[in-house]
Amino acid sequence: MQLSRENQRFVEHVTADMNEQHESVEQILRINEALQKTAEELQQTVGRDWMRETISVDDAVVKNMIQKLSALLQSAPLEQMDEAMHRRVLDRFLSENGEIEAVWSNRLDGAFVYSNPPAGLVNAKVRSWFQEACRGTVYVSDPYVSALTKHLCVTVSAPITDHNGQIVGVIGADLALSK
Repeated sequence: MQLSRENQRFVEHVTADMNEQHESVEQILRINEALQKTAEELQQTVGRDWMRETISVDDAVVKNMIQKLSALLQSAPLEQMDEAMHRRVLDRFLSENGEIEAVWSNRLDGAFVYSNPPAGLVNAKVRSWFQEACRGTVYVSDPYVSALTKHLCVTVSAPITDHNGQIVGVIGADLALSK
């Protein structure tokens, strides 16, 4: 009987610790969201209009990247959301496409499956490229300065779907821009 009580107390203690940890993670995600919102507002205030006027985005390059991402999604089993497989496929895709400076994939909860270079975010839920791809659309951002590479880029993202057409994740790539 004593052992049962001790086990019950241990379970209660572990449950309380897990709840506290969950609350901490939620707090970190809220802080991340607030910081992301502030960064986006700052980016809009400081230079978005200047970038639109100064930087031209080659629509043909963007359309070509959309086609390449589509072909990759059709040819590689990315819907399995396996990190090792994503690493292999995305690293090869990055090396074969010199116009790309970053490539990544995410689960529907926003967690990164894989990112090259390593993601600067813990979770992508608050990013427009993630949200739009989760809605089933291909997303192309306005030009901005990448948090990963500190270079001007355009993000292209798309949903990863399973064989039933259900969205299971997101793939994204940053296209390098030059003035």
